[in-house]
Amino acid sequence: MSDRADIAVRRVVYEMPGQDDIQVVRERYTASGGGTLPLDLYLPPAASHRPAPAVILVTGYDDRGMRRALGCAARELAAFECWGRLLAASGMVGVSYECHAPVADAHAVMDTLRQRGDDWGIDAARLGLWSCSGHAANALGLLMDDHDVDAAALCYPYLLDLDGSTWVTDAARTFRFVTPADGRPVSDLPGRTRTLVVRAGLDESPGLNPALDRFVAHALAANRPVSLLNHADGPHAFDLVQPDEASRRAVRTVLWSLQTSLGALLRGCARPRLYPAHSSGWSRRCCCPGRWSSCPGAPACQPRVRCANRTGRPDEASQSLDRGGCRRRARARRRRRDRWRCR
Repeated sequence: MSDRADIAVRRVVYEMPGQDDIQVVRERYTASGGGTLPLDLYLPPAASHRPAPAVILVTGYDDRGMRRALGCAARELAAFECWGRLLAASGMVGVSYECHAPVADAHAVMDTLRQRGDDWGIDAARLGLWSCSGHAANALGLLMDDHDVDAAALCYPYLLDLDGSTWVTDAARTFRFVTPADGRPVSDLPGRTRTLVVRAGLDESPGLNPALDRFVAHALAANRPVSLLNHADGPHAFDLVQPDEASRRAVRTVLWSLQTSLGALLRGCARPRLYPAHSSGWSRRCCCPGRWSSCPGAPACQPRVRCANRTGRPDEASQSLDRGGCRRRARARRRRRDRWRCR
């Protein structure tokens, strides 16, 4: 651990209850070179729906070079371990792997999950991708090649050179990540894969945001299902270096985007729906009877309250109204039950 670079030991600034108790299964997959390499599975809680969708943490570097530069492989980075646990705590199987040929080995991992997914409790028909920074260029190429991927989340990513620019190519030459999508049009993206691109507004990585902005503009012009989340005050790797509420909210949004796109539902807390609760706020209900949460950003399964404002702070009057409403509904249920018994 002492030989690792500082960025290699930084944890994600957002945490979820139970993420440190997630079970991690160490497996191996057949790499493109013919040998086997490590594959880590972060399994959701036993109470979650099985089989579960899986999200692959795509890497864009040869791990032999990663070990020389950072002291560990990508799957051993604290960031990748945290994201794997967060995905598992959200009802998805997080998948990280070691690679020597980033492009071919990413495809090999996809093939392995489709062949052996049933053995690991994975629904191979619901696969997603997560990637970041220079790794994301490989994830983009994988999206263009494999149109059966259901969802993707790309955080502060290097993506694709467009309109004659060379920002991504120059960065790839400097940082030595792969760019399998180089020279391909945005129209090669699948028309069904929902993709969230997270932009760090204060990112100082050379050419990253200009290339990202052009990519999003071209993707929207091609009518691809691409969404943009702009963390205006976020630097590069904000999920590791900026522990503020805006960064935590961005991480929650990434998890929620993958969760809803892949249909990952934990038992006792199905996909929330939004209901109008107040003229200036919204409430969110889960499947637990009589349990509500105050606002879309709040954890599910909390006592029902009405939002007094957009910050989700309830006032005493609205809580007393809810308690009265619950009593009236309970009395109505008892009356219906008694009428049915009299028949």
